[in-house]
Amino acid sequence: MVLRHFRDDVLFKSELGTAFVTFYYKHSPPIADFIAQHDSLRILMRFALTPLIFAVKYPLAVGLLFLFAGVWFT
Repeated sequence: MVLRHFRDDVLFKSELGTAFVTFYYKHSPPIADFIAQHDSLRILMRFALTPLIFAVKYPLAVGLLFLFAGVWFT
């Protein structure tokens, strides 16, 4: 649901975002079918998408995290 809201509320409001969604819907079904057939890839994709979903749902928290990390490493 988080990614659907991001698509509708953010991506569809710009030409570039709309082009990305169009590209994604055109090319992702065969990739998703391939991933669905392999348990290890499904698990890997869930781990890979978790930070993205967190960043979309809590952008301020992620921004502050990167800010603090930047200050820490400088």
